[in-house]
Amino acid sequence: VALWRCHGGRFAWAGGLKLCCDLCQIASPLLLKRTIALLESGAGLRRGAGAVAGLLGLTALQAFALRHYFASVFKTGLAMRAALVGATYRKLLLLSPAARLRASSGEITNLMGSDAQRIADLTPYLHALWFAPLQVTAALAILGRELGWAVLPGLAVIGAMLRLNKSIAAATYRVQKQLQLARDERARLTRELLGGIKAIKLNAWE
Repeated sequence: VALWRCHGGRFAWAGGLKLCCDLCQIASPLLLKRTIALLESGAGLRRGAGAVAGLLGLTALQAFALRHYFASVFKTGLAMRAALVGATYRKLLLLSPAARLRASSGEITNLMGSDAQRIADLTPYLHALWFAPLQVTAALAILGRELGWAVLPGLAVIGAMLRLNKSIAAATYRVQKQLQLARDERARLTRELLGGIKAIKLNAWE
């Protein structure tokens, strides 16, 4: 909730840009079909030039919206990462010694490092939760309009791929969870090892 209050406006603006880009992407083949129909019907130069100019403007608007979308979401991800690292650091400064003992140094290091970076990497793809179904639905609608019932095999393939992707994502999540535990243990052991080396060197026990 706090991250949304701080960075939700820019993130929502990026969503509007992505929606504009997707609408341009959907409209482009329809406008191209219209342009081809005008050429085949022997339309005048003015109508043909207008259709081509519209297609050019649509493509330019799509490219403009897409580039600004990526710039906005990457800026939001970096800002969220900085906010998480700063909040974690401030929290550590306020913890009592007893509370610090309950969290290992490896967990704290990963929380401020890889975990915060993972949030930043995830941010550019959060809008896929809504634009991916929109793109699939629009593509199937256009194909259904042009091909009719022949689009059903493609729909079946999409359904099978979605089910396969779900299984792969679940397996990846389990592996990532085990990997995170291993990273915490590795960071803890490394810190203890360096602390032991420091104590040995300071006391000349070697």
